[in-house]
Formats: sequence, structure tokens, C-alpha cells
Amino acid sequence: MASVTRRVAAATLVVLGAVLVSGCAPAGPAPSSNGSPSAAPPRRTPTRLPSDLPSFTSPLVAYELSGSNLYTMEEAQFQLAGDCMVRFGFPRSTPALNRDEMIAEQQESDAHLYGVDDLTEARANGYLPEVVPGSSQASAMPSGSRTYEFVYTGNKDGSVVPPPGGWTSPGTLGGLTIPPGGCLGDARSRLWGSPDAQVKDELAQGLRIAAYEHAKADPRVQRLFVRWSTCMAKQGYQYQTPVDPSFDRSPGSAASSTEIRTAVADIGCKDKIDLVPQWHQVDVDYQHDAIEKNQLALTEESNKIRAALKKATAVLHGKG
Repeated sequence: MASVTRRVAAATLVVLGAVLVSGCAPAGPAPSSNGSPSAAPPRRTPTRLPSDLPSFTSPLVAYELSGSNLYTMEEAQFQLAGDCMVRFGFPRSTPALNRDEMIAEQQESDAHLYGVDDLTEARANGYLPEVVPGSSQASAMPSGSRTYEFVYTGNKDGSVVPPPGGWTSPGTLGGLTIPPGGCLGDARSRLWGSPDAQVKDELAQGLRIAAYEHAKADPRVQRLFVRWSTCMAKQGYQYQTPVDPSFDRSPGSAASSTEIRTAVADIGCKDKIDLVPQWHQVDVDYQHDAIEKNQLALTEESNKIRAALKKATAVLHGKG
């Protein structure tokens, strides 16, 4: 029920070839008519993160919550929701959030944005990420009776989807008025100002997904894909793009010897034509273009993130 919206976007990028480590936001994009650049943006100098973070820099990540800050927001949200549930006579639930895993998820997904490119990891795991996105939150949602879920979510079916007409108080329990959106909605309101709000970096995430898609369709990258595909075909593998091989694996299964050989060949062909740095650079060009066109909106969004993070930090220090 309390899964975070950012994981939906993250999963989208994982399907594309990976996904979403950086700070909470710089002063940072009025949206363009369709959120996409009209022409290929100018080329810029490529850069990498320090060697301890094996992923390329992505300018729009600076406008998103980092794994560490996301953990802070979720921990504060659960604490506030728990305080509310206690007021209604329910025991406090302690969610199993794991800060290190949440950070690792973002690093892992960023590192696979352009497919597998780490030979050591490929030889061990094939196309399977070392950390499965979303795993740190698998048991984060407290559960209980139907009454518990009703008070927690403000919906009789335990759903966190707003009812038609938006959130209103669903009634009372023990003489106390249940907040709009339940205790979870109350926590979100205190952090974000709205019972439906969760992580408010949807614009940055959407622009990053769009930039990735534009880069993937860019003629420069398409030419690289043809060269990569030709290289793979010479070794007996028939794939059109570097994103394709990951779809051949069975979810949750261990990497087979065939998968590992494919992943190793994949990396060899990428390295031979310098595919990943060039693909990344086109992606970065589109991201910079999106930032220039959406600077004001991105700044407003990142300011809201900073304000919510300040409130969350105060909650966790007993001052909220």
C-alpha cells in the first residue's frame, strides 16, 4: 500500500535497460509542450562518477531524491503514520526499511542504464542485477486487520488510490476523526502538503525517461546499435539492440551458462565500438536540453523536495 511512486519510474527505466545517485537538488526546468527536445541537442564533454560509483553522471539525477534521502523521507512517513495509528489505539508497526539497500538499488540501476557493462559482474550474474530494485521495500508496509488498513489508508479496501472526488475523511473511530487518506495521508500531508503526495520528483524522472528514449532513437545511437548487432551476430547472437538480451532471461532465476556467455560477448562488442560512453553522451545531451527547457519547473519541484526533506529530518530528530 505504501510503495513509493519513484519505484514505478525506476521499474520503467529498468525495463528500458536499467534505472535510477546524487544530491536532493540544486537550484534548479516551465515545461515544454511535450517534454521532448525538437532537435538533437549539442554535444557536451562526457564525465563519469568517481570509480567507487560505477555509473555515468546524469544531470537530471541532481533534481531527484537520492537513495539516502528517500530513506529519510520514508522513515519519517512511517513514523508519522505510526504516531497517528497509536492515537487510534493501534500498536506501532516497525517497517523493515534498509537504507544501504535503497542506496544500492539506485547505484545498481544507474550502473545498468545502458545494459550490462561490468565484465566481473556479467561472469557471475549474467544480466541479473546484484540488487533487485524494490527489494529493500518488500516488507516495508505494515499490515493488520481490515479496520487497521481502513484507518491507515482511509479506504475500506485498504487501497491508497484516491477515491472519486479526492480525499476526504472517511469517518470516525472511537470518537476520533480519521484524516483524509487515513494515517498515511496524514503523514504525507505533514511532509508534502497533500494526502496523495509521496515523492515529488516526477518531473525530473519523467524527463530522464524521455531523454533516455530520445537518445535510444537518435541516429547516432542507432548507428552504434547496428555495429553492436553486427558484432554480436558474428558470435552467433541475434539481437537488434543492447537492451534486447536482458529480456531473454527468466525473472528470479539464476544466470545460466548461456546467459553468462551472451553477457560477456555483449560487453566485448560494446567495448569494441565504445558504445556505452557514446550512448551515454547522447543521453546527457538530451538531459541538458530538457533542463534548459524546464528549468523553472524543476527548480520549483526541487525546492519542494528540500522543504519536505527538512520536515522529515526534523521528525526523525523529534522536532517534527
